[in-house]
Amino acid sequence: MEDLSIQHANLELSENLGRHRTDGFKNANALVVRRGAPFKISVQLKGRPFNPRTDSLRIKVILGRLYVEMPVTFSTKHSSSHWNAYIDPNNLNFQKLSIVIYSPASVSVGCYTFQLSVSTQDGQKSTVVGDFIMLCNPWCSEDAVYIPFEDQREEYILSDSGLLFMGTPMNLVSRPWSFDLYEPGVLEACLDLLKVSPQHQKNKRKDYLNRGNPVYISRVVSAMVSANRPQKQHDRKYKMGMNHIQTVLLPTA
Repeated sequence: MEDLSIQHANLELSENLGRHRTDGFKNANALVVRRGAPFKISVQLKGRPFNPRTDSLRIKVILGRLYVEMPVTFSTKHSSSHWNAYIDPNNLNFQKLSIVIYSPASVSVGCYTFQLSVSTQDGQKSTVVGDFIMLCNPWCSEDAVYIPFEDQREEYILSDSGLLFMGTPMNLVSRPWSFDLYEPGVLEACLDLLKVSPQHQKNKRKDYLNRGNPVYISRVVSAMVSANRPQKQHDRKYKMGMNHIQTVLLPTA
């Protein structure tokens, strides 16, 4: 019989987008999830079935040159401060595995790549599962941007339109405003904008590590808003990112 290997990995977009309240980003180039909450992937194996006694799985998540590796276990216990992954005991099929992945509530915002490796007595085989974009999570009490009231989360996080207020305290007026956070390309433009910041250009590793702190991201964005305009060829993407980065990445700022 052919040895065990990975045939295909499914990011379970529909289920994960619904669970993470990121349905509006279904047209993004990657799965969009929120930190501190689990998401699920399905892995179709080929060859013989998975044998827990002799085989093992590991997941590697990569952000820039940073990465974390974690074993895929059978224990559903997880730590809120570390990456964890386990095989779903409610959907146990040794030919098609359902894997639940937990991220820390303080993990860096950005676009990650993740790989899955299967180790057997005959060696190790790895495959790239895909990409996922990690956002802050106002629904997670351990996240620094946590909002305790559902009506406020609906208004500040999920609404694509609202009111823009202007004027003075004695003469306050409002006008309808479209945030366009779910428009194609907006999320990617926000992430690309962070890559052209002076902090990222100076020290990419340090910048990626600091992106777990929403205060840091706010300061980076604020400095870029106040800075001189970028080169002409970057103007369109720069404008799109600046118009939406606070709404998309830091909705509570």
